[in-house]
Amino acid sequence: MLTNGHWIPLEGVHELPLVQSLIAQRRRFVWPLRYDAQRAARFPNALLLDVGEAPVPLHVFSPFVTAKDREIKEAALRACDHGWVWPADTSVMPALPLASR
Repeated sequence: MLTNGHWIPLEGVHELPLVQSLIAQRRRFVWPLRYDAQRAARFPNALLLDVGEAPVPLHVFSPFVTAKDREIKEAALRACDHGWVWPADTSVMPALPLASR
């Protein structure tokens, strides 16, 4: 299993910049473990907990995502009106939502 230096499991290296940013910014987050799910694509890559009453789902689109998984992740995003999205095939990760401390 691929992990980062803090032993957080990663689906692929496309998630590494996100988890590094969350840790560097000392953000409160949950990193869902998707190992027993039939389709991991429906889960956010992380849930940001320090942004108010409701967690913000953080979704990263791998450059290697299958068409079926892309469709599933896009459906999950349509069901949520406040998600954060990063197509990891772009060079720059967008800013994370601001913490509401």
